[in-house]
Amino acid sequence: MQVCALTKDHYEELSVFLEGQTQGIIPKDVWMDRFPYFWEHNPFFRDRSDQRGWVIIDDKGRAGGFFGSIPMPYYYKGQEQIFDVASSWYVEPSCMRHSLAIFRRFLKQGRAQICTTPSPDVAFIFKKAGFESFEAEWFGKNYFFPINSWEFSSFLRQRLFKNRTMFAFSVCIMPLL
Repeated sequence: MQVCALTKDHYEELSVFLEGQTQGIIPKDVWMDRFPYFWEHNPFFRDRSDQRGWVIIDDKGRAGGFFGSIPMPYYYKGQEQIFDVASSWYVEPSCMRHSLAIFRRFLKQGRAQICTTPSPDVAFIFKKAGFESFEAEWFGKNYFFPINSWEFSSFLRQRLFKNRTMFAFSVCIMPLL
């Protein structure tokens, strides 16, 4: 097994893996459509120094884990910042020993970081790593929201209602030191 930086060459295999991890709720074709939006067409994905994320390749050459990193601008405490947004942390049980390795690579990127839709287990790990949780009060109290809030709200509506899947929306953030 190996952990490597995600490249476009991984998209096909990764989309199959992620479809399986979401139990088909997000099909392979949807993942393939999202990847360019997350990175190649994203004006905040600067250059080769930005990472798309990390993929765990199992002994058979298949994706066995993934942790995505999507750069996005947010307005936080009076100023615009580019955040690395954690996305889609999934790991097969057979690859679990590499799970924290991909998380640590995310933490080493050097920008402010956020996880907008953590499961309870992921939120616990993020909090242990020093992230703050803003839960439901994040909009008003901390002045934290995406720069393009209309596009973000459209994305949320699609994500929440298209697949008839509702989930609690919580936010974890780690400010730059």
